[in-house]
Amino acid sequence: MPGRKHKCLNCPKLVNSKAFRCRLCYSKIRKTRNGTFGEYRQSWTRVKKYGIDNEDFEVLYQAFRGKCGICEKSLLRITKGKSTKDRACIDHNHLTGNIRGILCHHCNTSLGMFLDSQELLEKAKDYLNGNRI
Repeated sequence: MPGRKHKCLNCPKLVNSKAFRCRLCYSKIRKTRNGTFGEYRQSWTRVKKYGIDNEDFEVLYQAFRGKCGICEKSLLRITKGKSTKDRACIDHNHLTGNIRGILCHHCNTSLGMFLDSQELLEKAKDYLNGNRI
């Protein structure tokens, strides 16, 4: 029901029926668990999306020497409050689901924008080299 309110789980303030905590309490909780929660979330996402645990990811990370497979930018395993653009992204084939390696944010999204198409990437390469279609 719209308009129903109940007490925050941490203080006596009234909150919307869809919320569990008031904004102030929620903000305090996020700040205290931000360090470990980010690691847990990233680890859980890797298992859920790609089926690899922390040990498998570490093997992959070491195989690429902690660098992007395309531009060789140094990458972080886990970002604790830092930009996700510095974190190692797992690159996978969207048709088969097979993991290809790790990439930086920019290279990973670039491949996605080209729909993982080698033909489109070749055309882009030709374009950059001055060979117009």
